[in-house]
Amino acid sequence: MTNVFDGAIMYVLKKLQQNNKEERVIRMTNSALLRDKIKKSGLKNGFIAEKLNTSYAWLAKKIAGEVAFKAYEIQILCDLLCISDLEEKDKIFFAENVE
Repeated sequence: MTNVFDGAIMYVLKKLQQNNKEERVIRMTNSALLRDKIKKSGLKNGFIAEKLNTSYAWLAKKIAGEVAFKAYEIQILCDLLCISDLEEKDKIFFAENVE
């Protein structure tokens, strides 16, 4: 009886973990807005990657929305791209329903 109970608990815990992971990935980067902002700034992706202490390829994945930016990376990007308006920051880094 204990093994069945333990198995049921493990199943429920795994489902909860999956649900929590799915809920955490609700928002993503609006790649088009970010690319436009980078282009207008005149900064090169290689320079930005260096400032974020990451590779050019990893930055490309983050810009494309394949990998989430970390909070400190968002702050560095906002400083580099002169993004001080919270609305603009939200539109770029916390966009909903981005395809």
